Amino acid sequence: MNRMRPSPPGDCFSSAQGRTAESAWNEKQIEIVGESMPATDPLAEIRLSFDCPSCGAHFEESLDLPSFIWEELRRVETVADAGCTR
Repeated sequence: MNRMRPSPPGDCFSSAQGRTAESAWNEKQIEIVGESMPATDPLAEIRLSFDCPSCGAHFEESLDLPSFIWEELRRVETVADAGCTR
């Protein structure tokens, strides 16, 4: 499967200045925007909290829902293909 990274916003702005969307934002700028998004929309990030009943350790993870769904769809497709008799 070919994974494409979406173009950051501002395509019109960068085209007006003669730059392509790929060169409009550098990696650091994309990282800064990504890190600031949870502060602007706290519900955009899904955080899961786990407590170990045995040792009491606390774990927190982000759930990347699109990646999770695609991985599950790939898994289901693989299982379906394995059971298919042609």
